Amino acid sequence: MTIGDWILIFLVVVCLAVSGFLFYSQISAKTIEYKQFVSNVTVNMTNSSIQFYPNMRFSSSDLTYSLDSGCNENRKKSAIDAMKLLESEIPVTFTLGTENPEIIIECSSEEPEIAEKNHVIAGAAKPNNIINATKFFVIENSNISLYKDESCDRPLVALHEMLHAFGFDHNSNENSIMYPITSCEEEIDLDIINELKRLYSYASLPDVVIEKVVANSSGRYINFEIEIGNQGLIDAKNVQLDIVSSGESAKVYELEDIEVGRKKILSVQNIKVKDAENVEFRIIMNEGDLNMADNTAKLYS
Repeated sequence: MTIGDWILIFLVVVCLAVSGFLFYSQISAKTIEYKQFVSNVTVNMTNSSIQFYPNMRFSSSDLTYSLDSGCNENRKKSAIDAMKLLESEIPVTFTLGTENPEIIIECSSEEPEIAEKNHVIAGAAKPNNIINATKFFVIENSNISLYKDESCDRPLVALHEMLHAFGFDHNSNENSIMYPITSCEEEIDLDIINELKRLYSYASLPDVVIEKVVANSSGRYINFEIEIGNQGLIDAKNVQLDIVSSGESAKVYELEDIEVGRKKILSVQNIKVKDAENVEFRIIMNEGDLNMADNTAKLYS
């Protein structure tokens, strides 16, 4: 046999040894079934409300509105006075704008019919395109219709409808602005003001949450399925997911944009990590987030 033959035999033996070692390592690798991770998505949010749904608000506190040119001076003044009153009580602003306004104010003399005798409808309002983002019910826009001129010294009809536009329901307190029949003596409830202050204290930001992780590993290779949602007030831009093991990044995934109320599910097999007993998922964002504590999830066996 030549030297070349011996070299070839040596290389074959080495390859077989390495292959055997790798095969043995794989079949003898420690298998881990991690505990399922589920986020506590309702922390610090109320589940009871005086609104149509809990935690209803517009995505921004800087609101635009349109005012129907067919409204007479009485109704225009009533609507503007109602907005000024709200601006003095809660952290919101109103600006006249015609392109995709959050609040659309219309006027008509044709009021809808009602069953009750001796009653007239002075106005109506409803939130439209409501997004259930889990933590918030986000109002995209609201319509207000004013059918009658104000008969009181204060803009009670417009204010009543404006609060409907913000998501507030009727109540049974005859002294409340949200009582369905006016006597010109109603006042804004303190609990309504406090609820609006609470809701609009949150910055207009996304809230990207790792909602659920199911994972297992074999040796240094992990398999996982992860659910990531945006429970905030605006769309999240350029979101990334970093798989970290013992302080080292194993892999970064580009999730791109996540719209309000939407989620993305990522399923991955055989990602090699430094230490399968020390694995963490981290959300990376280039902008602010309402709750950074929701951006990480650690795996436990």
